Amino acid sequence: MNERQDHSTHGTSHSVFDDACQWTTEFLYQQTGVRVWLVADIANEPGRFTKLYHHGGGEPAEYAALAEEALQRMTQQDSASLAPAGGTRFLAYLTDERGSRIGVLCGLDLLPPHGALDQPLRFVEFAAKTLGTLWSLERRWREVEFQREHAVALALLDELTGLLNRRGWERLATHEVDRCRRHCRSWTVFSVDIDGLKQVNDRRGHAAGDHLLRAAGAALKSSLRQHDLAARIGGDEFAVLAVECDASFAQQIGDRIAASLQSRGVLATIGFATGSGDDTWQATMQAADLAMIAAKRQRREPTVWR
Repeated sequence: MNERQDHSTHGTSHSVFDDACQWTTEFLYQQTGVRVWLVADIANEPGRFTKLYHHGGGEPAEYAALAEEALQRMTQQDSASLAPAGGTRFLAYLTDERGSRIGVLCGLDLLPPHGALDQPLRFVEFAAKTLGTLWSLERRWREVEFQREHAVALALLDELTGLLNRRGWERLATHEVDRCRRHCRSWTVFSVDIDGLKQVNDRRGHAAGDHLLRAAGAALKSSLRQHDLAARIGGDEFAVLAVECDASFAQQIGDRIAASLQSRGVLATIGFATGSGDDTWQATMQAADLAMIAAKRQRREPTVWR
C-alpha cells in the first residue's frame, strides 16, 4: 500500500504537482526497487518543504533522519547518483527554466541495493527534470493568480479608507444577502452619512477631510462582526451590511457603530432597515437611506445615531 508522509514547515494546498510526485515516485519504485522518495524544495533554504513518498512498505519515522542527511549532502555533491552508504540511493536536482536548483529528488532505502544503480539513473534524472519544470510552472501560475486576485481586490476597495468601494459593495452585498435568503435569515443595512465633511474641507483643507474619512472607515471596521460588510459608497456616504441580523439585534449593532464613531470624534447620522425573505439588498439599502434622511430632518445640530 502506498503512503505519502508530509514533513513540512509550512502548509500548502494539494496541487497537480503533488499528484505528479506521487505518480512519479511510484514509477521510480517500480523501476529501481527503492521504496522511499524524498521531494524537497530548496529554492530558499534546505528542508523548507519536504515530502516523503513511501512505496512497498517501510516505517515513515525510520526515514526522517535519513531525509535530513540527504538534504545536507545534496549541497556537497553534484552527481545524480550517490554512494549507497547511508541509505541514499539516488539524488537528482529539480531545476527551473533558468537552470537554477529549486528542489531535490532523492531515493532512500535502508535495505541493501539490488544490482547496479547506473541503469535506472536515467529514469531518476528525467523524473527530476520533469518535476522541476512542473514545479516551476505551478509556482509561476500561483504568482500570476495571486497578482490577479490582488488586482481584483484593489478594484473592489476604496483607496482612502480601505473599505469596500461601491463596486465591491454591490458584488459582496448581493452574495451575502443571497446566502441569508437561502438560510431564511434576516439582514440589516445601515446608511451612515458623515456630518460636516464639506465644512471641514472648506475650513481646514482636504487633508483634514481625508483624515475624517479615514477615521470613519476605521470606526466602521472596528464595529463589524466576521461576516459583516462596510463600504464607502460616496463622498461622505458609508454603508454597513449586518448579516443574520433582525430588527431587535440591529439596534445593538447601530449603538456599537455610533459609539465607535464618537470615540474617534466623527459626527454622523445613521439610519437602518432590515430585510428578509424576497427582499433585495437594494430595497433594504433604499429604506435605510430614507431612515437616515428622516433622522437628519428631525434635528438641527449634528449628532450620531437616530
